Amino acid sequence: HDGQARAHAQAEALRDRLIGTLRCLHPDLIVNSREDGSPFIVNFTLPGTDNRLILDRLSDAGIYLSASMACATNHASVPAGTWRKKHPLALQLAGVPKYLAQCTYRVSFSSRSTADEVDRFLRKFEEVVSAQQSRRSA
Repeated sequence: HDGQARAHAQAEALRDRLIGTLRCLHPDLIVNSREDGSPFIVNFTLPGTDNRLILDRLSDAGIYLSASMACATNHASVPAGTWRKKHPLALQLAGVPKYLAQCTYRVSFSSRSTADEVDRFLRKFEEVVSAQQSRRSA
């Protein structure tokens, strides 16, 4: 239990670092994760971004996260021909309007995640978001 408690506390610290920094940089940030929910998963919405483009740029840099919900990426694990794209119901239940699903992100931590990794993600995320927003306003 001691190792589990330590991992939980570490994930809480990483979650707080991630959310705190994002809130400072983006006053319009919406945190969809419940405060009493798992600290290993952070779901947030950043209006005005396109998660498909952001996720592509991040994966080019070796940083992998999900768009809105984990279930959106589970199609590889279901029998061929049975996958159907669904509206992210969990987002709807969390009060996230459907039009914001395209600017919603899901970050997962493990017991091996570090503050350096969070900082690297934040730097790259800001770089990619800034590039996307400057292209839109050009």
